[in-house]
Amino acid sequence: MIAYFKTEIPFLRLVLLLILGISTSIIFNLKPNQIYEYVWFSLFISLITLAFFLKNKIIYLNSHWLSILIYIITVLTGLIFCNQKKELYQISHFSRSTSNQLVVYLKETPKIKGDIARFEVAVTNLLYNGKVKSVSGNLLVALRIDTSKQFKLNYGDELLISSKYKQTEMAYNPGEFNYKRFLSYQQVYHQCFINELQIVKIGENKGNWLKAFALKFRAKQVAKFNQYLSPKTSGIASTLLLGDRADLGKDIIDTFTKTGTMHVLSVSGMHVALVVYLFSTLLFFLNGSFRKRILKAIIIIILVWFYALITGLAPSIVRAAIMISLVVIAKANLKPVNIFNVLSVSAFILLLYNPFNVVDVGFQLSYLAVAGLIYIQPKVSLLFLPENKIIKYVWDTISVSIAAQIATAPVSLFYFHQFPLYFVFSNIFIVIPAMLIMYIGIVFLVFSFISPVAKILGIVLDFIINFNNEGLKLIENIPNANITQVWLSIFEIIIFYLLIVFALKAVSQTKFI
Repeated sequence: MIAYFKTEIPFLRLVLLLILGISTSIIFNLKPNQIYEYVWFSLFISLITLAFFLKNKIIYLNSHWLSILIYIITVLTGLIFCNQKKELYQISHFSRSTSNQLVVYLKETPKIKGDIARFEVAVTNLLYNGKVKSVSGNLLVALRIDTSKQFKLNYGDELLISSKYKQTEMAYNPGEFNYKRFLSYQQVYHQCFINELQIVKIGENKGNWLKAFALKFRAKQVAKFNQYLSPKTSGIASTLLLGDRADLGKDIIDTFTKTGTMHVLSVSGMHVALVVYLFSTLLFFLNGSFRKRILKAIIIIILVWFYALITGLAPSIVRAAIMISLVVIAKANLKPVNIFNVLSVSAFILLLYNPFNVVDVGFQLSYLAVAGLIYIQPKVSLLFLPENKIIKYVWDTISVSIAAQIATAPVSLFYFHQFPLYFVFSNIFIVIPAMLIMYIGIVFLVFSFISPVAKILGIVLDFIINFNNEGLKLIENIPNANITQVWLSIFEIIIFYLLIVFALKAVSQTKFI
């Protein structure tokens, strides 16, 4: 049973207040201001002073002034952290100084389409009239390349580039995707279009060494898929297992989107859970004493974070890694876990690290889906209680899919303007193929150095992925499989969620629940 008392899920309230502060900063485009910090510091001193005098636990829990202080401090924390994250307002931002050339390093692996390579760079220095000045900021680079030659730029490479940049372009048509706003959430406010004659490579390994290792490791694993799988299926295997979408075709993305199974291609909690289940099963011999359980927990947590690292550390995967790490630690200590608290703690950590995660689509859908599974799925599952094990398994899968869709539907409609009507069928269909692809894919990567084994497993993976694709395409091509051209405003999304809440309350009062 899930408890909702404030003493049992304190972080749920705190993370909502943190989001309120962050949202205030984003909506009103607030700039860094020391006044906010002075107010925060004053309130924090007041909180410490008040807590010192309220030593009695009963008084502490019932002190409204203490609660109000904590809530205001939390809102201000979100607001201040978000303000400070806005690099455009930093004095050291490169756009505030005149320059002839910029010294930058690649923050990501370049994405090549045709004769254009696009990548984000971090600006570290600028050159003006022979003088060097240390600066900061991010820049989006579109580089025209010679396709007859091998492109050799990688993450961490340091470049000297022409200082011909401009502000990112705004959306010009109603309803058009606002790319300028999207980039601003990534702290990218400027872009440049240059050719290879306007860059000089002057160094390497300037990025984070851990990220560089992860990207190289992932590239080697992707190469193994490319070697033993067909071009059509290797992209799906690389995306599903490693989070690398470089070779994923648009037709595949459309199929998964229209059938409501895009979450399978977005490495998230499901993938981490499958990895944890696999390693937990393999480490069954460490289920005994406290020391063995702790050792098992440490091994699983290391493997989970390594997997999160090589898949790109997206908010959804980090959320899953934090949650599972906390659950694994609690289970090793035989402690009860309140999953709402765990979910809230992971969100709190991610938002403190990067407040702009709150406007990340993956972050929003990931947390809404998990919240739906925690709160809505138990209510849906109780509507039907089959005794047959097979029917029960199918119903559990259906209830999970329904709960996730209910929780994410308003936000999905807002961003993607379509809704898959046959999501239940496609999600039931994809469960077993997705699990097989994950587990066989892991075995393939582990034993890929043995060529005969790799060839056999590659053939098996090819068959399963093709079978999965053809099945989803059949569902996609069913007449009226999608409701499209749905445009919702923020106000309508709020109304949508209020209707969901009221409907759940109504269902909870029926004899079924």
